[in-house]
Amino acid sequence: MTIVEAVKVGFRKYFVFSGRATREEFWKFILGLFLISIVVSVADVIIFGPVTETSLVVSTSSKGMSQSFQTKTLYGAGPISNLFGPVVLIPWLAAISRRLHDTGRAAWHLALIAGVMIALTSITFFGFLTDVPIPDEILAANLGLSETVRVPQPPGILIIFLMLGCFGAVILGIVWLARDGERKDNRYGPSPVEGGA
Repeated sequence: MTIVEAVKVGFRKYFVFSGRATREEFWKFILGLFLISIVVSVADVIIFGPVTETSLVVSTSSKGMSQSFQTKTLYGAGPISNLFGPVVLIPWLAAISRRLHDTGRAAWHLALIAGVMIALTSITFFGFLTDVPIPDEILAANLGLSETVRVPQPPGILIIFLMLGCFGAVILGIVWLARDGERKDNRYGPSPVEGGA
């Protein structure tokens, strides 16, 4: 199976979350999506150009307050890339589901990993909101801000555990997706390998 054939199969099975997918079919589909995303990103820059972001910079000194504009050129997602992501989300999830079925796992195993990562991140960043004073009260008043801002201030060790937990979850997911499929029929369907061997 070529990369083009794997991408065609992936899009043909757009909403098919049942059945099984071989390791070769899945990883060639993922590689195909990655290559298409590169082409889409280049097309975004060629057609729409880079994104320029202009921001107002306010600085204070003993002489008073000064304002200036700062322009940044960003090469990021453009309109085509923003459409490409949602279009491939469902077939990507369906391919993951079929791949996990081939290894004898239910698709919710990967959803469980994603849920753990979201929970860890939420607890770390939203569970430790702290009022931080703005250093310059005059600047805060001119910008219409209160004298404090609520920002996440989690302990450093918690961030390390968060990163290790998320890294471990990603590695576990990749290991599950990279394992060889069951050679015989399982509860998710017949073996996608011809002859069941």
